[in-house]
Amino acid sequence: MARASKPLCNNGLALPPRRGETCPVAPTASDAVAHFPVAVFPAPLRQFIHEVADALHCPPDFVAVPMLALLGCAIGTSRVLRVKPGWVEGSRIYAAVVVETGTKKSPALKLVAWPFYERQRRLMQPYLNGPHRAGWC
Repeated sequence: MARASKPLCNNGLALPPRRGETCPVAPTASDAVAHFPVAVFPAPLRQFIHEVADALHCPPDFVAVPMLALLGCAIGTSRVLRVKPGWVEGSRIYAAVVVETGTKKSPALKLVAWPFYERQRRLMQPYLNGPHRAGWC
């Protein structure tokens, strides 16, 4: 079990426990965290994850976690699971990288999301430059 200097009790306040109350122990910085299983990604994505993590000097998790959510987004409804007749679910992956500020979360996310932004920009160009826009500016 993780150890903390002050367990959080009494609705999250750093107070001593009430009689008979057990307090959850908040993890500390020295607690071990399992490595993200980068090996589950295909080889080109694994290489990208490691190269970005090495370039930014951040853990591979900062790259792989948002990538996993964006891959689910890319699948969209092109593949669905039929839960029961009349009920299908597309791929939805909710993920977050939660760490202190200044730890390279945003730069990692920007590099992972860049292909999505670039594709969106390319798809928007015909609309933005199309003849239907002539009288609007």
